[in-house]
Amino acid sequence: GVFSSPADPTDFLPARAIDAIGRVFGPTYRELWVYSATADMLTACTAFAANAHGGLETIEIWAELSVEDLLQICKTSPRLTKLSVRSYNHLEIPIPSADYSAIASSLTLLCPLLSDVHFPSGTGRSSARSPMETWAKHFSKLKTLSLSTGYVEYVPRAFDQIEAAATQCVEATVCDLNACIVHPNLVECLLRTPLSTRLTRLRLSEATILPKTLIDAARGFVCLRELHLPDDFDEGRRFYKSLAQARPEITRLYCGYGNTADDACLRLICKRFRLETLVIVAMDSLTEDAVPMILETPCRQSLREFGISYVGAARL
Repeated sequence: GVFSSPADPTDFLPARAIDAIGRVFGPTYRELWVYSATADMLTACTAFAANAHGGLETIEIWAELSVEDLLQICKTSPRLTKLSVRSYNHLEIPIPSADYSAIASSLTLLCPLLSDVHFPSGTGRSSARSPMETWAKHFSKLKTLSLSTGYVEYVPRAFDQIEAAATQCVEATVCDLNACIVHPNLVECLLRTPLSTRLTRLRLSEATILPKTLIDAARGFVCLRELHLPDDFDEGRRFYKSLAQARPEITRLYCGYGNTADDACLRLICKRFRLETLVIVAMDSLTEDAVPMILETPCRQSLREFGISYVGAARL
């Protein structure tokens, strides 16, 4: 159910209409999207959730509300698997001065199936903390563990909380390090946890990481199959050869915006890996021979998805 238009915040269904829809059709709905936090709207949405008789699986809230409002909306939805609480205008915090770790502790009792959760990271760069360092450990079914706050050059530091999340989130197979500064001791911390044998996807978009640290991560995460390289990645054939030696099982490679790899690097990649997915964006060092060259490698048989954009548009 979508009760307001994200394109036009004045385009809301009246609260009484939401209440009526819930009473008649509530059990057939699986999603509830809230874009307004007026008192009557929150009351109507809470009633709608109750009238869904536990059928809601997704709740997305783009509005300011209280902890009590959030828990009230969620407590009648034990089958909830996705919960997202965000600011509609990206300026106000949806739940002012909230302790999201405490909220998570309550929510996991109300909605034990939650596997996809988003809360704001903080009121600004200085106070921002990642999910793994705060509330992620409370949701054992999370599929993605994130050390990202949305701020570039964030440095994760709360290693005790990171280890707790990696240990307690037993179904997590994805780690998001986007926009982080990834020091070697962070990778060492992650590799000490059970995540070292579960991780299949590692995302490093906009991250800063030493090539050796990245190779160590690839070697240590024994189930790694999908890798998102940092943007503006500037390494040559030696790196990709080392990556193939460390984790030849990688089948999905996202090269990162502005990667400087040339045709020789791409040829090595396509020979050493049996890629099913290859994405290259704004790789201006490639020539018009890049695509024909890919078709001459073993990836011609293995590729199922090939994304190419902003790559020497005049040539490719």
